[in-house]
Amino acid sequence: MEYFINITSENALKSNYKKLARRNHPDNGGDTSRMQTINREYEYWCKILNNKSLPLSEVKRGDIVFVNGVESEVLLVFTKTFKAKSKETDREAFFNKKNGVCLNNNRFKASF
Repeated sequence: MEYFINITSENALKSNYKKLARRNHPDNGGDTSRMQTINREYEYWCKILNNKSLPLSEVKRGDIVFVNGVESEVLLVFTKTFKAKSKETDREAFFNKKNGVCLNNNRFKASF
């Protein structure tokens, strides 16, 4: 997480998002890719704060998942699998969307 750190409430999240959007929105001269990252992080924190854990079958490109507790970004999504990249080690692996188990090594499991 790059833009939303130590978020504890929905009000703090919304307040931070509005400030970031004013500064970084493309209509105000901001960078499009930065705003997209801010939007992804905002959606992630909304899910966390609302305790709405989605099934892995709903995973989308750019989502954040946790592989054995390590934050990872979803790079590719297919019908039955998805590919995620660890933010700590930069390693990539494919996971089953049904149960979250890594296809190459069943010791690794992804979750929201």
